[in-house]
Amino acid sequence: KAEVGSQVCLFSCNGCDRAFATQKALEQHARTKHGSRLQIRAYVHSSVCPACGRDFHTRLRCVQHLSDRRRPKCRDQVYCTVS
Repeated sequence: KAEVGSQVCLFSCNGCDRAFATQKALEQHARTKHGSRLQIRAYVHSSVCPACGRDFHTRLRCVQHLSDRRRPKCRDQVYCTVS
């Protein structure tokens, strides 16, 4: 937990000393400054979801489907099958 100005930052970067108010801001920082990518990308090889079998027409849309925090069913199933 850190403070930047009057804003409380709950999300700290493991790669440097920066802290962020939201998880999304931390993820964007990690992508741009440290080159980190979503782990789920390693398990998606086509536009078809490996968990539910739905075709999303592009690999990027399938990655987005599996990354959506509001719908954890497919994401959790993919991570459980590879662990």
